[in-house]
Amino acid sequence: YMFSHRSYSIFQCRRHRLPQWLWASMVLAILLLLSPVSVSAGGNADVKVPLDERSIGQEEAILSPAEAAMSAGPLVRFGFLKPMLAYGENNYQPGETDIRRPLVAHLRRMMPDVHFQFVEYELPALSEAVKRHEVDYALMSAGQYVELRSYGAYALATVYTARFPDPNRFTAALFVTTADHPEIQTIADMKGARAVFNSQANFINYQLPLAAIANAGFNPDRFFFKQHFTNDKPQEVLRLLLERKADIGVFRVCEYETLIAKWPQLKQSFRPTALVSGGNQSCLRSTELFPGWTVALTTDNMAPQLTKRMVETILAMPIDPSSGMGWSVATEFSRVNDVFHVLRIGPYAYLRDAQPYLARFLAPHCSCACFAGGICIPFRLGGTFGAVSCQGIERCICSAARN
Repeated sequence: YMFSHRSYSIFQCRRHRLPQWLWASMVLAILLLLSPVSVSAGGNADVKVPLDERSIGQEEAILSPAEAAMSAGPLVRFGFLKPMLAYGENNYQPGETDIRRPLVAHLRRMMPDVHFQFVEYELPALSEAVKRHEVDYALMSAGQYVELRSYGAYALATVYTARFPDPNRFTAALFVTTADHPEIQTIADMKGARAVFNSQANFINYQLPLAAIANAGFNPDRFFFKQHFTNDKPQEVLRLLLERKADIGVFRVCEYETLIAKWPQLKQSFRPTALVSGGNQSCLRSTELFPGWTVALTTDNMAPQLTKRMVETILAMPIDPSSGMGWSVATEFSRVNDVFHVLRIGPYAYLRDAQPYLARFLAPHCSCACFAGGICIPFRLGGTFGAVSCQGIERCICSAARN
């Protein structure tokens, strides 16, 4: 009681000796010193902005679309494609490194004054989010990016790794059959077989192999007798092959090797086929290599200064010493565009509607002859159009109409 009374007396004495405005200034100064956040003008490197409660690198830093819709305030929304769980929760290419978490951590560390919101989407949902301009930037496959260019997507940076150091040649597809199908050696040998894929919407696993079939001179829409899909479960491809419910399994590059490494006892049961030689042989493949995972600007609402800063930040991301992962600029998206053109899908889907009219127009000027082995050569007076496969003369069409 005595201590309290004495403290009160001292306070009363000091209060009467000093002006009230001076006491108020002292209290305000103390409150400012105790403040946890300080922001200086200019928005430079000394800006200190509290991040979300989620710590950098934690998986919960990547939201679902439903969680993202509940957030308020000015945001920069970054969309991610959801990886297949067979590769790990953050890996896009089997046997390769985690791309998402290092990128999230790097952006938050180097751009702390930007309020990022990272959102994870299934493949079709990410495309719809880009079309509706619900995300500002996105990480997607080169195929998905090219398909969305007509909606304003613009490539900023493309990943590379030690195994695939060229960003233009990062991903491909592989055909695999079983050991009891020695007759299947080439793409032509697969005609009429039963095939199994991960997903019909997948650029690497579905569109690339079908483009290889089209480039070999076959109609990819009628090439396989039956197609199965595993809903992004590549281990199911092996099971269907082993159970003889399919003759051909299709994998993305390095996927087959990763699965066999998990179940080495199965290696003698399978045989990769229609292999491509030359170039990067880090993993077996049956198609050309194409650009890999790409960060794209997906809206026209971002300030040029922010996008410039984003590009500089991603390209300056330190190379991962364990995997060699870094970011560069891909320059061969035209080859990805050719895949859509030859399949008449995506930006070229209108060609499917135009084909019947084109065929009718060319019919009076186009004939064909079928020879042993089912080879059809369409021709006209003055030269040939090229060879296509057919079954009976009624299936022969001019290659100009076909393409």
